[in-house]
Amino acid sequence: MSRREDQLVVKTDRRGRLYVRPYLGRSPVTGKPWRPWHYLAATNEDEALAEAKAWYDELVGNRRLSSALSRYVEMCGKSVNSQRTWRMLKDNYVVPYIGSMGVKDVTTSDLIDLYDLLLHNGGKDGAPLSASTVLSVHWMLRKAYKWFKKKDWCDGNPALDADKPSQVAAEVEPLEEWDVAALERRVDEAMRHDEVDDAWLALVGAEVALHAGLRC
Repeated sequence: MSRREDQLVVKTDRRGRLYVRPYLGRSPVTGKPWRPWHYLAATNEDEALAEAKAWYDELVGNRRLSSALSRYVEMCGKSVNSQRTWRMLKDNYVVPYIGSMGVKDVTTSDLIDLYDLLLHNGGKDGAPLSASTVLSVHWMLRKAYKWFKKKDWCDGNPALDADKPSQVAAEVEPLEEWDVAALERRVDEAMRHDEVDDAWLALVGAEVALHAGLRC
């Protein structure tokens, strides 16, 4: 027996178990139709349809970003290595911060804040995270949201308008008097030993440091 409502068809297998297997588009990897199986605990068709609708709404509705990204990695990772990399980025740098948000609720501002947080404190023990890693997070989210939009899980791609992450400049300290004295001693020592190249580099370093206010 079967009963159709919207995209759901409740069916019974040979063992008498109720299930649904809706069409959810085509896999971007294989190009084949994506029709996930879902067996139902209900014992009659009306209850089964209600259960199936609840499952379907969770599957294609405003699902959590964490589960949506897991689905994206599963469906779109073209190799074991790419899936491993995306899963690492997802688990370490996205889920702990915004993974509980709904896919439709994430804004460009949320992503900008995420990138800024990662650049400053996203590494081990709160250390800064490299710009290249944060940029990888950005590109993963951008591609994932492109896929989400095709699946009608969201209306837009918040990553499109988010600025690409760039490395945070290291905090600088002004050159102190003893730093200048140390540079002068190094120049004198180099000149006494005819280390002209070293003396020149030290002089250039001192000149740059004095003008830029940097500690060498």
